[in-house]
Amino acid sequence: MKKIRIGTRESPLAMRQTQIIIDLLREKIGLFDYEIISTKTLGDKLLDISLKEIGGKGVFVKDIEAGLLTGEIDLAVHSAKDMPFKLLSGLTIGAIAPRAVVNDVLIFRDSAVKSLADLPPNAVIGTSSSRRDLQLLALRADLKITDSRGKIETRLAKLQNGEFDAIILAEAGLARMAYLKDLTFQRFSISECVPAVGQGALAVECRKDDIEMLTILEKITDNVSAQAVAIEREFLEVLNGNCELPLGAYAEKIGETWQLTAFLAENREISGKKVILMSETPQNLGRKAAEKLLWKK
Repeated sequence: MKKIRIGTRESPLAMRQTQIIIDLLREKIGLFDYEIISTKTLGDKLLDISLKEIGGKGVFVKDIEAGLLTGEIDLAVHSAKDMPFKLLSGLTIGAIAPRAVVNDVLIFRDSAVKSLADLPPNAVIGTSSSRRDLQLLALRADLKITDSRGKIETRLAKLQNGEFDAIILAEAGLARMAYLKDLTFQRFSISECVPAVGQGALAVECRKDDIEMLTILEKITDNVSAQAVAIEREFLEVLNGNCELPLGAYAEKIGETWQLTAFLAENREISGKKVILMSETPQNLGRKAAEKLLWKK
């Protein structure tokens, strides 16, 4: 039986997400054995240094991509939001799995606190994302934002140990790990906190010339999710986006119409700018949103 070797980060969430992809593959194609090859990426090792200083979100995928290029692995599973807009030469996104919920959630240390408004003055919030902290400050300017990196379990432990009054995380990861049932949290609407590009989506990367893997991955791709992520990544590409630039985008298909909600904060202004565009076709929707935000005063 042919074995498909799948690379991923070694965090519990990454391993869970890889299992989701394996389950999809087994459901759609079967007849293969699967081996997970986990890697501790540079972004996982240097937790005391900001992502900006070590090269942006791409540090979570580069070490795994190296395994694809050398042939050590056949596929790589990533959170789509961690992928830079420009992939390494010879690699491509072969599949986007059905997308999970895209919202961010604010998790409270004190279970008596039910919403952002209930937090005390000057409450300390843990987040590692400039996109999140600027949108949060637009909702409550008195908040004290503190950097918080690491796997979900580490951040939740720091919250319970009193380092923060609340932390903000992607709901999708918490749901995949079945942690939400034990947490007190507020879900932000898309208009309150525009998600990261690709948030909630799992991307499977492979070599461009691996026709067998590309054919297999077609069977697990969700076309609407894939098109939505493509729109968002076009927005990212036009802005030459990385973790230094606070931006977010969420594309969704409503009936036969595509809607893109996008956020950009240049020079770290507190409020940032948001636009909502609608189109009957997805072509150039990300580009149009980026250009509109760049010219918007």
